Amino acid sequence: MPHDKTPRISEGLPRREFLRIGTIGIVAGALTPNIFAKSRAARNPGGEPLLSVGYAEKIPAAGESEGLQAASSTLAGDPAFIRRGARLSIESFSRAAKYRDTLSGGAAIDVVYPANSYTPDHLPRFRAWSFAGREEGDTASGPIAFDVPVAATDGVQLVIRRMNLEVAETVANTPRGGALSDESSAVLSLGSDSRSAKLQRGAYVIAFREGFDDVVTSWNLFSLSNRAGQFVVTPAPFTYLVMTIDYAK
Repeated sequence: MPHDKTPRISEGLPRREFLRIGTIGIVAGALTPNIFAKSRAARNPGGEPLLSVGYAEKIPAAGESEGLQAASSTLAGDPAFIRRGARLSIESFSRAAKYRDTLSGGAAIDVVYPANSYTPDHLPRFRAWSFAGREEGDTASGPIAFDVPVAATDGVQLVIRRMNLEVAETVANTPRGGALSDESSAVLSLGSDSRSAKLQRGAYVIAFREGFDDVVTSWNLFSLSNRAGQFVVTPAPFTYLVMTIDYAK
């Protein structure tokens, strides 16, 4: 995959560029509180921010589609990642139509990096991507690609964090601004546990929970299409991010 990626337009963000947050790399940051007061019920829909993770073994070429399956349905992860490392590429994002262009929170994805000098509970996290719901138009970080070391015990660890409404209102234009609440762990493992997502080469769809009624009954009902370089899930009743994974360069 190319190191430098061209921004794409998300179907969930019409006429707005899928905003870039810098050159290819990782931006680490913590958000600081905002003064806007919102009701807790409005900013926290309940349940974990990660709804589900889908997977397509083959990344569809332009004009083609591939069926999706649950990322936990593959038999085991690929142990070659331990030696070669993983290259994660965040490709495209779309927000569910019922939430689009509303001041209704957002989410961020952190990548956990294995490091010998840290304890397992305090491994460094790096902010890879985020989106924020705004009445004047939703905003999201741009496409980005980066390499991640892969540990035999943990595979690739992601943390999906729900953003408070007050953060969502300012985060797109503020390097450090706002607090996050609620998080889910998304581990792409090398093991064979049927309950966990597996680390393989291919495309992953991260579905976000933004409301009580968001649900993925079966990933087999959805497909991933490549529309002139824009990855689109159909049908898409939920907010999602598409990420591809390959061996590191």
